[in-house]
Amino acid sequence: MELEKGLKKYEIKEILIVDDTTQNLDAAKKYFSNIKVEMDYASSAQEAIKKIKNSEKGYNLIMTDLEMETPKAGLEVVKLALEKSGYVTIVTGKNYDKPETDPHHGPNTNIIPIGSSIKGKKELPEIWGNCLEESLRYIESVQGIYDAEKRHIKYVGKPSEQFKSFMMQNYEF
Repeated sequence: MELEKGLKKYEIKEILIVDDTTQNLDAAKKYFSNIKVEMDYASSAQEAIKKIKNSEKGYNLIMTDLEMETPKAGLEVVKLALEKSGYVTIVTGKNYDKPETDPHHGPNTNIIPIGSSIKGKKELPEIWGNCLEESLRYIESVQGIYDAEKRHIKYVGKPSEQFKSFMMQNYEF
């Protein structure tokens, strides 16, 4: 899927990137400077939570690291994103302690909940492009669930607890 078409198809106009590593955020900023959507960045889960709560329009897509202030701080970002019915993926490092020359095990970047693994660290701008592509694939696979939740919000006036609970099962491990 071409990125620009995917962003338009899923009405992604504002993206929040959350990562506590300066190099990773700098790489994301470099990559996303060429993408025609509004971008915002947070360097911690707590900062992201404040931004999500204070955002008037809301973020259409949130891509968050998992391990920040705590080993699973990113899950708090996911929970809040689901309350706001925005798409959310966890973009986290795997096998970063392995040498880059190891042909089989790492370092990699994982996309949760889609379960895909991208060879390379988030400190490289092109890895963020791959993460966005994988996030769009995930969105495509869950579009019907999100559409149902949007209808629920339209008629009931608030997000359903069942949606949030069901979706969180995909992120927790």
